[in-house]
Amino acid sequence: DYDALLNSAIAKGELMNCAAPEINFLWSTKKDLKKLSDLKGKDVVVDFWATWCGPCFRSFPNIRALQERYEGYDVEIVGVTSLQGRHVRRVEDGRTESVDTRNNPDEEYKLMKEFMKNHDMTWTIVFSEGSCFDKNYGVFGIPHVAIIDAEGEVRYNALRPYEAPFHEAEKIDALLKEAGKKAPKDPMSTENFAK
Repeated sequence: DYDALLNSAIAKGELMNCAAPEINFLWSTKKDLKKLSDLKGKDVVVDFWATWCGPCFRSFPNIRALQERYEGYDVEIVGVTSLQGRHVRRVEDGRTESVDTRNNPDEEYKLMKEFMKNHDMTWTIVFSEGSCFDKNYGVFGIPHVAIIDAEGEVRYNALRPYEAPFHEAEKIDALLKEAGKKAPKDPMSTENFAK
């Protein structure tokens, strides 16, 4: 709604290089992860997405490549979605089928586990209390990526994960070094894994 947008962190100029607006989680694949600020101390890549979003789906290989690169480092990749009232399955030949999950969040969570397994989603997935179109972060289209530093401040916003992931890797590596943390020695390949 318009009032929420006017009062959002991005509209008030309180997003970039400021404390990341809190996102509360209704459900998470990571045990005991209840809110975004629980990850303070790590660099956090926040990917806003939904099952029905084709560009989100096509970006998964790039997110997976980032997850592989930062395994064992102080980096957490979190795919943030929200209850949609429907879940979109991808079936053979690239077709999709929609499953009605209105008023049935448990079914939507259960279907998400299946979706993650089927699409080799190796990173943390959460359902936010609010919309995946998070007004505080200026999310008007998905996928939309924000990168938060170890101090909990938003350093990058409105990145698009369907572009080659080395763009994000350069930023993440620099944030790790800035915080005096271990970072990968070699730059990431410039390959775009998204098809």
